[in-house]
Amino acid sequence: MRITVAADCAEFKTCSSCVNGTADCGWCLEEKKCSTSTDCKTVYFLKDEPSNCPRQPDPNFPFNETLARNWVLPLCAAAYGTEPNVCIQKHVPTATYYDRVEVVCDEFKKLGDNCSAYTSYDKSLQQIIVTFRGSAGKYEMFIEFLSIVNHKDDFFGTGKVYDYFHTAFLKIWQPQLQTQFRALRKVFPGYKVLVIGHSLGGALAALGAAYIAKVEGVPGKDIRLITFGEPRVGDKNFADYLETTIPSSYRVVHQLDPIPRLPPKLSIFDMVHHRTELWYQNDMTPGKKYDICPYQDLDGTCANTKQAWVFDDHTSYYHPPAAIPAWGRGGC
Repeated sequence: MRITVAADCAEFKTCSSCVNGTADCGWCLEEKKCSTSTDCKTVYFLKDEPSNCPRQPDPNFPFNETLARNWVLPLCAAAYGTEPNVCIQKHVPTATYYDRVEVVCDEFKKLGDNCSAYTSYDKSLQQIIVTFRGSAGKYEMFIEFLSIVNHKDDFFGTGKVYDYFHTAFLKIWQPQLQTQFRALRKVFPGYKVLVIGHSLGGALAALGAAYIAKVEGVPGKDIRLITFGEPRVGDKNFADYLETTIPSSYRVVHQLDPIPRLPPKLSIFDMVHHRTELWYQNDMTPGKKYDICPYQDLDGTCANTKQAWVFDDHTSYYHPPAAIPAWGRGGC
């Protein structure tokens, strides 16, 4: 048997070829080279994790911060109110409200919560918009619940997702939201689809985007997914499906927001975030910079570098006049 040495590993010039090359080779992230674990002098040594090889977003589907700040966030806040059109007319006058649905999605009273979503469309941008609301209950309960949730279900062949999110999505999608979506697709067959949400709404939006691609048959390149403070939703297969199918998929994370770090990732085989994380290490006021995370959900990188939690960071994306749920309930 031939013994692999550092020189053999050096033959692999890219991260993906390295981690798929031989059993002894791994990618040294900081040094950007392929080597053995003993020869790698840096902290991060990737082995058997090709999904965490550094990768930037597809340049054909860039993140539009102006759109996210001035257009998507108010639409997400609007979902917290019973009349989303009030917020829409104030902040996104080019969009037209279509319909809203609210259902009991928490039949076992884990969170004491209902789920809600609404549909709208924008003729100027030629987009159908599906917006999922975040948790309407106490966020302390949501955090506690996310800390212990563990049961997983298959999600239409895309991978495994947490059963609470799976059940909640199906209750809100079938048949009400599905009927709205298909009606809009019939009227605007050439429009692209934007799926958005904050907090729990971000988790449901990720499932919604995957479902719209997998089951509704909308090409992934015609779907855009943007979430704020999204918790971990599914396993590596689900994350890989979203990344490979929907290139315009972005998770915005605000500084020390605790929700994106839940449910906890206990191993590389556990539930992981999908790309692409955009991490703001600041108050998110206009002009502040953000980091584009090139990894899928690698421990010790991007938002995963922090241990402290600041709950206010979860409700203050892009620095709204009030906490996002209260802002939306008050008509923005």
